[in-house]
Amino acid sequence: MKGGVAQRSASGEIVAFRGGSASMAWNNAHVGARVFSAGADPLSLLTGLVLMGDALAMILAAVTAYLVRCGPCEVSLEMSSTALLATALALELMRCSGAYTRHLRSPVSAQIRRVACIWTMVVLLVTGLEALTKSSDLNLRIWAFTWYVGAMSGLAVVRLAAGWLIRRWSRQGRCTRTVAVVDTDSEGWSAAVAQAIIQHGAHEVCLAGVFSAQGGRLSGVDDLMRLARLFRIDEVIVTDRGRNHDELTPLLRQLGTLPANISICTAPPWVALPRPEAAFLFGCPVLTVYRRPLTGWRRVVKRVEDSVLASALLVGALPLILILAAAIKLDSSGPVLFRQRRTGFNNNAFEVLKFRTMVHAPDPGAEVHQATRNDPRVTRVGKILRRTSLDELPQLLNVLQGEMSLVGPRPHAVPHNEHFATRIDGYLARHRVQPGITGWAQVNGLRGETETLDKMQRRVEHDLAYIEGWSVWFDLRILLQTVVCIFGRNAY
Repeated sequence: MKGGVAQRSASGEIVAFRGGSASMAWNNAHVGARVFSAGADPLSLLTGLVLMGDALAMILAAVTAYLVRCGPCEVSLEMSSTALLATALALELMRCSGAYTRHLRSPVSAQIRRVACIWTMVVLLVTGLEALTKSSDLNLRIWAFTWYVGAMSGLAVVRLAAGWLIRRWSRQGRCTRTVAVVDTDSEGWSAAVAQAIIQHGAHEVCLAGVFSAQGGRLSGVDDLMRLARLFRIDEVIVTDRGRNHDELTPLLRQLGTLPANISICTAPPWVALPRPEAAFLFGCPVLTVYRRPLTGWRRVVKRVEDSVLASALLVGALPLILILAAAIKLDSSGPVLFRQRRTGFNNNAFEVLKFRTMVHAPDPGAEVHQATRNDPRVTRVGKILRRTSLDELPQLLNVLQGEMSLVGPRPHAVPHNEHFATRIDGYLARHRVQPGITGWAQVNGLRGETETLDKMQRRVEHDLAYIEGWSVWFDLRILLQTVVCIFGRNAY
């Protein structure tokens, strides 16, 4: 059989083998037969084992804590319901956070920190609800603390064991996924796809080869079919530009007989698409490039979160707001509030509210100048307000009116928006959600003046990452980080 096998060389380049048997090709590529033996993916099995280990650790810790505290007697219904509820909630949150998928190969210390945060939050939430609905019980509190410590130890042991297994399997080559590329276009970009697989897969992926659906200098699909009988092929990627419709259907049917994942790559690696998803829409196979953010209950939860927290903050900060308003009025002439048109949700303009921090200009003109370090326009009170971000407090009214959110991409002045929209790709995608008083970019040091295009580019990247990864926990994390970072150096 002709071998069109490609594998990472010592220099990291693709090496193609044009002749000899398949066995010789693999041997020449220095690939162990263990990697390509048939069988289940060890990481898929490990995912289930880790999940079961987590559940067992939490339940056994709850039972052990009860036996240590109360002895071998009938298990309390209250404690058992609390343990089951917390276990189910923790497992679901860990699953949603990627603890059993993308983070499984992360450093063990990072995994333990992530699991510890989730477990601590769940225990505090569940025991807090119990304390609100029932009378305070010392036994319950002691049991909960013992259970928390025991379960946390068990979760750490599960991850240490999983990390040891992954390291051992990696040395043996068992965790390597074998990928084959099928080129349907004689002038296609399969080589670029193969190179991208090698670069992004690092030591987790082995490139089996590039196979042509049209013959020529590369091995054909028939060679791939015969090769798959000898070695395990995990993924087959078909590169197709949509030019060969008549050939694609029989090709996919032929590849569909392989025990592997079959995917179609419709764009070259250099075309950046944000997590496209394949689906059927109105009976047509489509590739969803952008999905509407915060739909259904997610939008409802976000709005409830904003309304409740903004109302509480506004009531709690009312005395401070009155003091600041008086200080602004005494410090310089002009209105207490500064109003400016900014671009918000769906690229619609709205009027943002802030405490005035600069000398009042009755007619500022169409051009808007960002504040700079030691800006002479900033008043004495304004320096304090801008440094502590207290000038943003009136935007709680924008939140209650539904024009803004507590957390989201910061809204920019309309002229600034028009300026950067033509210079940064994806800039206007920030407006797919409500703008926020604070955001992921702000707590990562991208707060205040953006005097260079690079700074604005990084702010946009953080904003888009927030939109893609939104959750209630993400919002709460940003709000807590905002309190910590409120005295940042970038605002003036």
